[in-house]
Amino acid sequence: MKNKLDKNLRGMLFLGLTLVMASSFTQKIYSLGVKEKTRESVAQALSIAGEKIGYRRINLDPRLVALTGEELKYVNLNIDIALKTIIKPEHTDREKLKVIYDYVVENLTYDYSTVNNSAYQALKQRRTMCAGYSQLFYLMSKKAGFDVSYVIGEAGNDLHIWNKIKLGEDYYYIDTTWASKDKAKRYEYFLIDANSLSKTHTWK
Repeated sequence: MKNKLDKNLRGMLFLGLTLVMASSFTQKIYSLGVKEKTRESVAQALSIAGEKIGYRRINLDPRLVALTGEELKYVNLNIDIALKTIIKPEHTDREKLKVIYDYVVENLTYDYSTVNNSAYQALKQRRTMCAGYSQLFYLMSKKAGFDVSYVIGEAGNDLHIWNKIKLGEDYYYIDTTWASKDKAKRYEYFLIDANSLSKTHTWK
């Protein structure tokens, strides 16, 4: 019993040290502007480390993407402008979410180079990966007054991030990344229920 506890404790300490080192490393690479090192590459490394001590996946949260003060100012300014433009006083909550969803899907393209991965890069370059899509949708929905969060899981055999949002008394899922990559089927990923989304996405 003691050996088992010692093993678990060593595993927890190792995980904690890995997270601290990765966080420090990620902050450093962003402050240096080395954009080829993305949050997802760090997450992949953390995932491997976590699996070695019995954890399936380390939680990657797009809110941890480092933004400088000027970047955050740019993001907030552009979100304010966008929301004032696309949301009308007569819109229902569902209609508000639809125009936010449309704004993200229509204005961004997927960044296969893996360089851009934040809301700032999404707005500035109009290209981003899933963390940038989900972060931008999160920030816009939050400013519009919605209860919104991130979901980290897998889709298409890759680590993936999308959003969960409350509309009325119910919760739904939104994947602006997949909608943007296949605009012909864009609304298949708008306010989708868990059972339907589970056919293509997996999460805890």
